[in-house]
Amino acid sequence: MAGKKATKERQNELTLLATEQAHALDFVDRNREIEELPPGLETGETKRRKRGARTDRDCIDEACGLIAQGITTMAAVKYVGVPYATWHKWIKFNHELAKEKYEFAYLCHLEAMADRTLQIYEAVKAQRESEVAKYITAHDVWCNKMDELKKERSRRVSRCIVVPPSGSYRWLRSVCQFASGS
Repeated sequence: MAGKKATKERQNELTLLATEQAHALDFVDRNREIEELPPGLETGETKRRKRGARTDRDCIDEACGLIAQGITTMAAVKYVGVPYATWHKWIKFNHELAKEKYEFAYLCHLEAMADRTLQIYEAVKAQRESEVAKYITAHDVWCNKMDELKKERSRRVSRCIVVPPSGSYRWLRSVCQFASGS
């Protein structure tokens, strides 16, 4: 019972993920409407109807093109209208050279991921450098203020040092304590 529940939850999570990723495909064809059916109602037959009279080769080419652009396999296959199990069957049996096309598309997908990773790294690096520069500037300002306070404090103490009356060191100690603020 618990295994079925976990499997059902995992299937719901995958469906939600595929739905979110399918919206990332809006840039491909803005005029194409993606019909969303409730989970469990979408079968291989409804997906075949969604893809229309397109050939398997055409579906494989479009899915591989989307994968090469950096879209996940699940989202690309859903966008094209091919059931996920059918896609893996095509890959396994190399239907219409799907395996070779997918391997090439996957290499392109990895390159796209690497490029995006480098873009993110460069953006974070630039942001960090600007934040470090701000920190250094603020630290320099703080150090300058502290130096000025030390100079002011030493000026106050030097003004307080006067020749004490004969033998009265207690008077000097009280004056210096007052000047130091303690």
